[in-house]
Amino acid sequence: QNIIEYSPLSLKYLKDICNMIKKLVSLCYILLITLIVGCTSQTVEEIVETHADGTPKVIVLYFVDGENKTKMATTQYYADGKVELSGQFNPDQKRMGKWLYNYPSGLLWSESVYESGKREGYSCVYYKNGKKRYEGNYKADKTIGTWQFYDEDGKLIKTQKH
Repeated sequence: QNIIEYSPLSLKYLKDICNMIKKLVSLCYILLITLIVGCTSQTVEEIVETHADGTPKVIVLYFVDGENKTKMATTQYYADGKVELSGQFNPDQKRMGKWLYNYPSGLLWSESVYESGKREGYSCVYYKNGKKRYEGNYKADKTIGTWQFYDEDGKLIKTQKH
């Protein structure tokens, strides 16, 4: 008969190892639950309006966290699929960042920067030929500084101080 004898010291190490394994399993379980719960937050694109032929007219990007749905960005399309406008929203659902509007040709019509729903910073409007029409800056949705106005050939025709 082979009898294995363990010293009290080896039994203590075995108990310590078992306890460490139990803690590791508990940590893995907590991590798994955290990942599952954390993955319930996601971004979702939703077609909220269509043209008569069924193609998207307005697409909104939402941040979904459980039951809460927050609008993050929107893109609106012409019937031929070209982008009409695009921009982002802050968590309070107000415009933020650069908003772009395009002519049906696809050329840029206007660009403005928003902060908390108000124009803030550089803004420019273009002619259908792509040349600048006018440009200037905003502060809290009010024109500030020097604005420049151009003819359809891009020639500066007027400056106006605010």
